[in-house]
Amino acid sequence: MNAMTYFERLLVSAERIAHHPWHPSKDETIAQCIEEIEMIALDGHLSDAQYEQLRAVLRSGCSNAA
Repeated sequence: MNAMTYFERLLVSAERIAHHPWHPSKDETIAQCIEEIEMIALDGHLSDAQYEQLRAVLRSGCSNAA
């Protein structure tokens, strides 16, 4: 049985989204995902470090990522 934690599942999903080929709404999708993980963190389900890691992974997939 796969015993991935909630954070690990979110991380895999974030990596999949970030590495997905570019399409016209990809940046919007990433921005929405970042908003959603912020809400999850505010609800106490992620630590600050976990939130920042997910945010960094997602931002790496933006066309304007610096």
